[in-house]
Amino acid sequence: MVEKEEKPKRMKAEYRSSIRSKVMIKEALLSLMLEKPFDKITITDIVTRADINRGTFYAHYDNTSDVLKSISTSVMEEISSAFRSRNNSDVLWNPREYLKQISDFFLMDPVRFARLVGTDKISEVLDDARHSAIAKILSDLGDSISESARPQLSVILDYSISGICTLYTDILLKKIPVTLEESADYIANLLSPQRNVVVEVLQQMQK
Repeated sequence: MVEKEEKPKRMKAEYRSSIRSKVMIKEALLSLMLEKPFDKITITDIVTRADINRGTFYAHYDNTSDVLKSISTSVMEEISSAFRSRNNSDVLWNPREYLKQISDFFLMDPVRFARLVGTDKISEVLDDARHSAIAKILSDLGDSISESARPQLSVILDYSISGICTLYTDILLKKIPVTLEESADYIANLLSPQRNVVVEVLQQMQK
């Protein structure tokens, strides 16, 4: 009886230890990224900063790129979760509100996010996030547009969302003279002509 009770406790302790190790590894990498380029960071650097052994690292990740991808995926998941419970087709009519949420999210830790988007490893995660956003918008539109019209709208959305990703990347990396505080209004104004095209296309699709 005692053994049966001890096993779940042991499993819970191991699970908490695993989660803690992953957090320590991620935090170590983020800390190091503030000090030097990602491609100069080694596994030795990470385990030393996290104060763990290499075996613990390899129990969770194969290499530094795996850690970065895990961090990036978590960030995109956090952004996506803010919109998951909403009807995201609304973004077609009023993108400013959605952009404000994204800007506020980046404002929580702009230095960390700048480090993330400054690596070439982020591209795969951004591509996944873009396609997920397009799929969610099309899903939320439901039967209001025909199947034959969806490819055209997908292309327009892909073009617009790609532009948004690029702009936020440039703003975070300070490649353009726009602050995160200004970003939502700035991007919304730039998107205005595209939004008008989208609205016009949607109106034609719904006729």
